[in-house]
Amino acid sequence: GMFKKSFDSKGYNMSIYEGADNIDIHLEHVNRINKTNASLMLALDLSIKEKEDIFIAYTNTKKGKGRFLTIEEVAGQHIDKSIELAKDVATSFNKNVKEISLFPLLGVDMPGIFIRIACTQERAGETFNKLHEGIQKYIKRGR
Repeated sequence: GMFKKSFDSKGYNMSIYEGADNIDIHLEHVNRINKTNASLMLALDLSIKEKEDIFIAYTNTKKGKGRFLTIEEVAGQHIDKSIELAKDVATSFNKNVKEISLFPLLGVDMPGIFIRIACTQERAGETFNKLHEGIQKYIKRGR
């Protein structure tokens, strides 16, 4: 709720989907996500904890070749933009970016990253502002 409220107040139009462990449910979510005109996808794991930690990653999926792509190759079509997004967000937090296999981005047809945020309740607003700053850097560069 805090995240949505923070980003709604900044004018973002966003949809939130609960993560799925089941591939069928995941694909249902992905189909809905891909039908939107979203600019990007954030797979966000947010927790309120005493110890703060930020982890940012983009998928290691490679670009597919040809007209027909496997589900694994779809996210690879946006890999360059996903790397830019990851780096812009990471810079806001003064963190490094990792390249890993990311189930939450499987089949997502837009730039996307995974970000795990652990922060205290008191610093949540500041943390969301840093995330917003990184996203804005990415969006402004795309213009």
